[in-house]
Amino acid sequence: MPTDILDFINHIESNYPSFSIHAFQKAMDAVTKHYYQYQEAKAAHPSVELFLQSFYQYRDLNVFDECLSAEAYSELLTELQYVLSDFMRELMSPHHQKRLRNLRRSELRNSASIESYVDDLFAQYAKLLVVRVDFHFRDSVTIEEAQEEREWYLRSIKREYKSLVGYVWKLEYGKHREYHYHIAFFFNGNQVQNDIRIGRLLGEAWKAGSYHNCNADKKKYEKWGACGIGEVHWDDMSKRGKLLDKALNYLFKMDERLLATMFERSRSVGKMEVPHRSRKGGRPRVLRGSRE
Repeated sequence: MPTDILDFINHIESNYPSFSIHAFQKAMDAVTKHYYQYQEAKAAHPSVELFLQSFYQYRDLNVFDECLSAEAYSELLTELQYVLSDFMRELMSPHHQKRLRNLRRSELRNSASIESYVDDLFAQYAKLLVVRVDFHFRDSVTIEEAQEEREWYLRSIKREYKSLVGYVWKLEYGKHREYHYHIAFFFNGNQVQNDIRIGRLLGEAWKAGSYHNCNADKKKYEKWGACGIGEVHWDDMSKRGKLLDKALNYLFKMDERLLATMFERSRSVGKMEVPHRSRKGGRPRVLRGSRE
């Protein structure tokens, strides 16, 4: 798995100069697979790319090769220590750390973009019904297959639900579930109700695997004082705050494991275009609450 490289990097950052030879070999197996797939030492995650550049020349390495003599094995480990030392020096260099900081700024950009998107929706709709559903794949898929499945699914949902006024999706890569999606759907709350039922129907429309209807767990979130899904009024700033800080917070965070699987960066977060809706004249809205 390409994430084995990232796991090894995280491991060696905490333990260097010691490291697990088994974890190292798993990372090298990922290097081998990467080479025969792409033939170029490139990745969306800067640290994974650096590891590939450092170890591409050793792409067929097997440190557990029983044909190696004790002397050859010792020489190999000595050489790898030198390469790892160079890798660690570059990993900690100001240049590389700046690349990582630039990457993490995407969290701030995502946060501002999604907050602005939700504000735009509330500027047009007095009440939104927010439904969050998580989607998993039945089988292991490539990132291209995951993207195609999402595009097909969301097109069909837009055709089916005329009361849908927005959505935000995020692609993630988990250690066990691999590629999966988190999607928050926004419906015109004056046209539809029963968010739990809608969440179930949205999940049942996903034919590629399983789903989790987060709105079915709404009472649990309410008990924790963290419920920002279901019916949300434009002037309920407390619940709007929970919508952004709790229900949608996962959309802001950079997924390093996902980046580790990418040859080059592609969109991992997306939004439905907010439909334009003309407003009638009259008194402007006055907020009656304050965000916590």
